[in-house]
Amino acid sequence: MLTDKITFLLTNKKIRNLLIIVIFAFSLVGSLRYLDLYEGYSGQSIAPEQTSDKSLLDKIDKMTKNTNDKLSDLDKKMDAMKKEDTSDVIIEKEEI
Repeated sequence: MLTDKITFLLTNKKIRNLLIIVIFAFSLVGSLRYLDLYEGYSGQSIAPEQTSDKSLLDKIDKMTKNTNDKLSDLDKKMDAMKKEDTSDVIIEKEEI
């Protein structure tokens, strides 16, 4: 059954050509990585440095600060709701 599928893939010209291209591309990237000529996404960025006053990291820090403030406010509200509610539902908060 598996051999039938493999023979079908290899006898169909379009699929065979596509498989050859994919195998060639992976082997080319593998050989370039082996020779340290290809870094892909894990390598250093080749983009020019930003010249504006606010860099991307500053914007990210500002966004995460606002998010952390909102999360702490939500935690306080949840704690207040937990103290007010006397039903059987127990809400526990985990800190990561």
